[in-house]
Amino acid sequence: MPARRKTAPPQLKFDQKLVLQQWIFSLLEAQDIYRLCDDEFRHPDAEKWDTENVTEYHRLLTQRAVERQHLPNALLRAFDGNIVRHTMAINGRRAELIRWRYDQYTALLFTEIYLHHLQQAGRRHELNKIILLTPKEELSLEWRCFKTKREIPATEFQRLTKSDLVKTL
Repeated sequence: MPARRKTAPPQLKFDQKLVLQQWIFSLLEAQDIYRLCDDEFRHPDAEKWDTENVTEYHRLLTQRAVERQHLPNALLRAFDGNIVRHTMAINGRRAELIRWRYDQYTALLFTEIYLHHLQQAGRRHELNKIILLTPKEELSLEWRCFKTKREIPATEFQRLTKSDLVKTL
């Protein structure tokens, strides 16, 4: 009798393995970048900000009829204001002004959201819970160390690098 072949579980797409990205998308109540950033968001006209220093991206993110539960419009406005403030400081030293593309703005927004939640000790538990509940096969290599470690304090979490994470496997 021939030996049974073991079937490997289906391979996940790269973006499905990014736990931190999935967590932030869940806060923004979007499944992926394409549902968060529609055609209007990706259009070059969205790369500007108005006279009150509010980006068009912010306006597009907050035009929903119902506010997001975990990221109210006021908080998104604060993140947007921080992005604009830093961009203006950089632009003050440049001949050619920076205009963030939608993917660059989204990366900056994700960073703002991540740092905001990291500074709140209770919110750090949410991320750890997501990581611990995610099956090991679905995690990218960098996140697998969290499956075997206790919760990482914020001070250590901030200074971890990819190589530190891989060494713990």
